[in-house]
Amino acid sequence: MSNATLNTSMLKTSKNDKKNHGFGLKHVKEIVKKYDGKFNYELLQNCFIANIILKK
Repeated sequence: MSNATLNTSMLKTSKNDKKNHGFGLKHVKEIVKKYDGKFNYELLQNCFIANIILKK
């Protein structure tokens, strides 16, 4: 994913309009935590890969 770069434990947008971008993963993490799930991601050959598991 060319719009993301790995920065320690957070991904940050590379888009010029940073005020309106870069909040998606934060919200995903909050929802996963709320429902006692698991969230993992990685950057692999310029591809962003996310795995999310939620309890039913």
